Amino acid sequence: MALIKCPECGRENVSDSAEACPGCGYGVKAHFERIRQEEEEKRKEEEKEKKKKADAELANKLSSLARKPKLYSHED
Repeated sequence: MALIKCPECGRENVSDSAEACPGCGYGVKAHFERIRQEEEEKRKEEEKEKKKKADAELANKLSSLARKPKLYSHED
């Protein structure tokens, strides 16, 4: 629990877990839950993009290796 300034009316020392601001009735708890949910979704999307980029880099490296000529032969 943290004491914050109400995002709606600016009242000081409102708990971030209060259902509503005692000054204006703004849904403080719901506001911060939405923010946390948006941050979590953003983090997941960033992780997904990072994985996609890493997968593409790996595919490029493997493709490059497959095109290189053989440097040795198993035939003696």
